[in-house]
Amino acid sequence: MLMRSGIVLVLCVAAVVVFTTSRRTAKHVDAPKSVPVREPGQEHAPVRRIDRYVSPEGNDGADGSKAHPWRTLQKAADLVGPGVTVHVAPGVYVSDEDLKTTVSGTRTAMIRYVSDVNGQALLRCTKSGNSAVWWNQGDYVEIEGFDISGSGALGIYNQGSHTRLISNTIHDIPAPGCPHDGGAGIDNGNYAGSDDDVIGNTVYDIGDWQVACPRVHGIYHSNRGGHIENNVVFRNQGWGVHLWHAASNVTISGNRVADNGYGGILIGSVASDFPAGAGANDQTIVSDNLVVHNGIASGAAGYGIEEYGDVGTDNRYENNIVRMNRPGDWNLKETDLAARILKMVGVRSDREQ
Repeated sequence: MLMRSGIVLVLCVAAVVVFTTSRRTAKHVDAPKSVPVREPGQEHAPVRRIDRYVSPEGNDGADGSKAHPWRTLQKAADLVGPGVTVHVAPGVYVSDEDLKTTVSGTRTAMIRYVSDVNGQALLRCTKSGNSAVWWNQGDYVEIEGFDISGSGALGIYNQGSHTRLISNTIHDIPAPGCPHDGGAGIDNGNYAGSDDDVIGNTVYDIGDWQVACPRVHGIYHSNRGGHIENNVVFRNQGWGVHLWHAASNVTISGNRVADNGYGGILIGSVASDFPAGAGANDQTIVSDNLVVHNGIASGAAGYGIEEYGDVGTDNRYENNIVRMNRPGDWNLKETDLAARILKMVGVRSDREQ
């Protein structure tokens, strides 16, 4: 019995030693860690936001601080970097050239241009022809709260990706003569770009809504992804919202689109304009929009909501109110999906009429 007790005691002590040794060894072995993917130029430390200021009473020779603001947005645009917010004081800012913003932010440190009082920073450009009041070329840029008008063909011309255009008022852009290059209040024009958001803007009087023209629009979107949401778009010469070129996988929701000269919302693309050389506008969602009284210019051939050009079969149309548009409310491609949608909204397809 004593021998058995001794053996048990030795085994227990050995087990404790082995267990303790194992724990001590494991203590110094770190588990593999996943390394987060960082955007180009992103710092390893948390980004510290920097505020810079622009005022009509400022001076471009100043340092851009709150006490010593710059005079022009162009000066701010030339000096900003990721993580900077440019605060723009109320006032009228007139330029004879496009405002060019070329610097990019990052996913976690966007560059933000903000009218400190919504709608009270008024940007005016006297340059005519195929020009924009604001020409953005940077990625991860946010433009918020400005009142924009000018003498050319474009309000905001955006060539960046991952941009956010929020709560701006864009109006009275003449784009005279239905120009071949077109015009728009907001134009996301980079076919190879992606994920541009247009949210809560008011866009009106782009071109002459009384003259039929299919090339001058309220909001024009040419690339993959992004959201066009909660905008008020009215009295524009062409379509209220027009998707074309390499547009696909876009969400168009909660917009009020009314009294536009040529049509309401167009969902389309051009296969050869996609970065891969082929494609179609597919998996776009059009939901909860109010689309009324569009196509009002004499000779207009648009519809309330129309599919045109190269489109796929998986676009979705849900809970839209589409009424009093000329020459009709709906003109979707003749697919089984289109027939189901038309039945869902209580409109018969042309094949059934």
